[in-house]
Amino acid sequence: MILERPWLRWLVTVLAFLTAVGTNMLLQPQLEGRAPLLPFFPPLVFVGLFCGARPALVLLAASCIAILYYWIEPIGEVWPIRRVSDLILMAVFLASGALVAFVSAWVGELMRSERLSRRRLGMALSAGRMVTWDWKPGSGDGSVAGGTAQFFGASWASMEDMLASVHPEDLDEVRRACDASLLMGGPLSFTCRMLRKDNGAVVWAKTDAIVMTDPRGRAVQISGVTVDVSDLAEAQQRLRQEGLNKDAFLATLAHELRNPIAPIRYAVAMLRHAPSAQQRDRALDIIARQSAHMARLLDDLLDIGRITRDAIVLQLQPLDLREAAAQAIQSAAPALEARDQLVKLETAAEPVWVEGDTTRLQQVLVNLLDNAAKYSTGPGEVSVSVAAEAGQAVLSVSDTGIGIAPAQRARIFDMFTRVDAGASAPAGLGIGLALSRRLVELHGGTIEVGDAGGGKGSRFTVRLPLTRRVALPRQALDAPVASATIQGTRVLVVDDNVDGADMLAEALRQAGFDVSVAYCGADALRACEQSPVRAALLDIGLPDISGIELARRLREAAGPLPLALVAISGWGPQPDRVDTAAAGFDAHLVKPVEYEAVEQVLLRLLRPVDL
Repeated sequence: MILERPWLRWLVTVLAFLTAVGTNMLLQPQLEGRAPLLPFFPPLVFVGLFCGARPALVLLAASCIAILYYWIEPIGEVWPIRRVSDLILMAVFLASGALVAFVSAWVGELMRSERLSRRRLGMALSAGRMVTWDWKPGSGDGSVAGGTAQFFGASWASMEDMLASVHPEDLDEVRRACDASLLMGGPLSFTCRMLRKDNGAVVWAKTDAIVMTDPRGRAVQISGVTVDVSDLAEAQQRLRQEGLNKDAFLATLAHELRNPIAPIRYAVAMLRHAPSAQQRDRALDIIARQSAHMARLLDDLLDIGRITRDAIVLQLQPLDLREAAAQAIQSAAPALEARDQLVKLETAAEPVWVEGDTTRLQQVLVNLLDNAAKYSTGPGEVSVSVAAEAGQAVLSVSDTGIGIAPAQRARIFDMFTRVDAGASAPAGLGIGLALSRRLVELHGGTIEVGDAGGGKGSRFTVRLPLTRRVALPRQALDAPVASATIQGTRVLVVDDNVDGADMLAEALRQAGFDVSVAYCGADALRACEQSPVRAALLDIGLPDISGIELARRLREAAGPLPLALVAISGWGPQPDRVDTAAAGFDAHLVKPVEYEAVEQVLLRLLRPVDL
């Protein structure tokens, strides 16, 4: 059936019956009473097609009653059958009418199923962004199913219409593929660009087709499907670009890691030849500077990994952005001085309060200052300003360097992107700006890049939401722990990296601590049994037992005696810090860690007992 609503089907049935009866009454005087059955067959066909079998059978029954009453003599009786011929006539009418009703209803159901199938096909084609087509090679005529205008910007009435949408640069190759398929009778498959006729946009399309031939092998029809694969093509292009970026990043990383290793080796060689005091100091400065550079590279890589996993946890607190900017400038001063860059800081007269992580916001500004220094070819000036504008804290960094072309600004914050990727490119992995953008976004802010003015240099602008909360006054730091407090304090260093453990122990001894060293968990337990310690610096990944388990055993062995436990590990994500805290560690430091940080942690943990 075609009509879906029941009341409409029965209304149509009644109207069809009345129409048949009225038509018969008008025709029979002209036909002299002959063929009174014929006017009822067209309504039966119509009702069977559009209303179904039940309404058609009801119409057939009503038609029989009408024929018996109006057109079988004697007229006007409900059952006027007197002759065998009249009985046979009505029996034949009932049988043929029932057949017409059932066949019409079946055809109507087929029409309904076909309509639903076409609707589903249309939905599937639309969801898959595809069209199907059939063309006759001789005339080019055929049929198309799907939204060619929707996906490709034009209707296709022939194969030439489809080929007219192909990008001119791909048209010759597509025609050769079509001609070869028609000639050989083989399958056709190609991917090409198409130009939308309505707006000129480029659409990537993939076509697959089969060629049907006659007994002589001549092509008589080609049937196929064309799919809009623009999203797939863009994804593949992004993957290719990411692959290129990855390769460039790995090459740059290898270069950047080799650079500091070379001067460190040269400095070690210098120290082996009994240098003078001046040469020794210079070698030590080189080792310290280059190892700090390597540590920063590793920190950037770790931060990128944390951001990718959404594992960065901000320590938010109200802070004055002016103070954070001043501290960041101090941190970046060596790099700026090395490039002869003069820094000018302009700040608002009043505090600029934001809710932020001091360390991370300083990291953002240091990245921007480092970027300004690296891309300055000679002596220049870097301007830093902090102000409050329209409910936002605005931090801007302007330089007089080589600048950034407008075409590159859209991707300058993408991972592994560098302004100059050639051999003359300044040092860096191309991740600093990507890291800065993500850190700013985690603070609910934005970062953008523009021209610094005068056609030279760049200006980076960071906008953060202002906060009305007033920062609590910081408590004054206690005076440094007296050296007499350190003297004789027993500290245990446990690490399976022999060089790392020995060097840290030696640095602590020079500061006045009494240090013992263990390279595994079992040695650490024996050392504590022989002589209790006041503090222990433990690596987590030990060869025999984990640092977590070692910390628990040391706590149990210490009993009521005070014991400060510090984890020094290459693992730094928040879950690892939670594990160490649960195991009884008082602090968690991530390798590579500055010696000053180790000493400060020890002084803080020892102060409550020793003072």
